[in-house]
Amino acid sequence: MKNHFKLKFIFYLLPLAITSCISIGVSKDPEPAKNLSYSMPTSPFSDLKSKTGDKAWISKNTGNTISFISDCSANSDPSLETLEAESLSGIDKLEIIESNQKDYNQRISRETIASGSVDGIAIKIKVISFKKNSCNYNLLFAGKKDKFDSEIGIFNNFKESFKAP
Repeated sequence: MKNHFKLKFIFYLLPLAITSCISIGVSKDPEPAKNLSYSMPTSPFSDLKSKTGDKAWISKNTGNTISFISDCSANSDPSLETLEAESLSGIDKLEIIESNQKDYNQRISRETIASGSVDGIAIKIKVISFKKNSCNYNLLFAGKKDKFDSEIGIFNNFKESFKAP
């Protein structure tokens, strides 16, 4: 697709662990947003070192991940549907559970919950896609399907604290 916000999933299976973590990657060199404000997710989440995305955290209890990616590159103006589709593109047997347009960060956003599988592991993901002041954003919460609901509240708190300039 013709934009600098091309996303694809990179899945890391933690060796000898019962959890998996999910993060996102970018195909080109995006220009990350500046002057963002947010509260880091609370325990059991901790920093996840990754070369993809702006920032990511992983739960030491479940392997669920919270992450966000931004792109303020010139001439990058994909639709919300495209932002969402790109963030879900790495999931096999994708099933959209719920998808709505909502007000978020003083803009229209697309908020979607989906399920599917990656490398045979059942996963669930929540994606919030929005555009503000010439920047594109995706906030993601992802994990194993049976562990997803146990930490969705932490993601929702993160989502409420996230402010784009």
